[in-house]
This record gives sequence, structure tokens and C-alpha cells, in this order.
Amino acid sequence: TETRVTEFKLPASFAKDQRMVLDLGKVEIMAQVTINGKTFDTLWMPPFALEVTDALKPGTNKISVRITSTTEGKPKMDKTVKLKKIMKRII
Repeated sequence: TETRVTEFKLPASFAKDQRMVLDLGKVEIMAQVTINGKTFDTLWMPPFALEVTDALKPGTNKISVRITSTTEGKPKMDKTVKLKKIMKRII
């Protein structure tokens, strides 16, 4: 098991109506994400992405990602994770 922790800032103009997804990229084998004290269900198969809007806030946000491998090898995850805005489609 390996845990990565970091902080990032969102602008004061961040609004909850801007739906956001956290994309962990490639993970071997499982990941559990905690943002600002809210823990999400364990991700164990692709896509390793979560809708995280309700856990985010303007200002400083703290994210923790715990990666677990079921083999003797070291757990792996992409070095860069992405926070992406969900685009709305109006038809």
C-alpha cells in the first residue's frame, strides 16, 4: 500500500454547479480517494475516475490517494492526476 497526499487551490469563484471529475489515470490495482475528509468508494477497475464536486471547496483542498496492489509488486499510479470540469451538452 502506498499513500500520496497533496493540496491544491480552487478559486473563490468555484461554484458547486461546476461538476468536477478526478481522473487518476492508470492505477495498479486499487485506489481509494479522500478529499477534505470525504472518503469515496474504492476504485478497482477502469476508468479510475470519480465525480468529486461535493467534496471540493473554494480555497485549499487536501487530497489523499491510497493505492493498493494485490501482488507482491509495488502499487502504481500515474504521476499526474487531473481534475476536469464535466461539460454539459444541451441538445
